Amino acid sequence: PNLLQHVSMVCPEAGNKVHWVPQGFDKNFSDSENSSDGSNISFANDKIIFGYFGTLNRNNPISDILECLSKFNNEVVVIVIGDGDQKESLTRKFALTNIIFLERMDQSKLFKIFEKVDICFDALDNRISKFGTSRYKTIEYLLLSKPVLHYTSVKGDFISAYNLGWVVEFGDINALNTSLIKILKYSKEDLSLMGVENRRDRKSTRLNSSHE
Repeated sequence: PNLLQHVSMVCPEAGNKVHWVPQGFDKNFSDSENSSDGSNISFANDKIIFGYFGTLNRNNPISDILECLSKFNNEVVVIVIGDGDQKESLTRKFALTNIIFLERMDQSKLFKIFEKVDICFDALDNRISKFGTSRYKTIEYLLLSKPVLHYTSVKGDFISAYNLGWVVEFGDINALNTSLIKILKYSKEDLSLMGVENRRDRKSTRLNSSHE
């Protein structure tokens, strides 16, 4: 988000030459009804479903979130989709919990499965990113009309900047547990409405800014 400031510090003479090029997506693909539906996977309708997709490695340190969510076994189901060098250890650690690990899959099937998810989560511990970050995963979560729980050490976070969910300081386990308790007071309907409003508001913000 603060790319201009970063470039100005690293290379002052180039600071006024920075231009944003928006990263788009194929709306026809995201709205398609012809993708695999993931109907062979069933979830408890009475539990809040948390979801994550992405690489399972040190750059995406979701272990703390999984640890906290595993304590709410009677209230939540957790879906984790992806591969990576930490998948084996995470699968072993949370084998007897409410956490379901699935293999990496094509985006069409993944998006269909995530229609059943109530809230998405992400984790990022990158203390050198004081100028903010633009995670494409966040864009995909919002494209899916989901509120987001972001566990991060990065300042200028996209989620907090636009009030799109909950942001917890990376490493603060007590704050993470407190946020989860607050989230679980929401109904599935409330979370769904929040996600739809997030997507609508972001579209409105993008359209308004493009005409300024």
